[in-house]
Amino acid sequence: MKSRSHKAENEKPHWSRDEYRTAFLFWLLWSLYVVLATIGVVALLTKWPHFLHEQAYFR
Repeated sequence: MKSRSHKAENEKPHWSRDEYRTAFLFWLLWSLYVVLATIGVVALLTKWPHFLHEQAYFR
């Protein structure tokens, strides 16, 4: 049983450097994926960029 004087600060999770790095890389790569996926969807649904939609490349 915990005493009432027990500080809540001690219950905070302490992350190691590797855990911080892993979390940072995850969010960085996830953000990159979302940006590239958004650009891909926009490119498919619109005629932007124009060089992707020129018919000369597919003849």
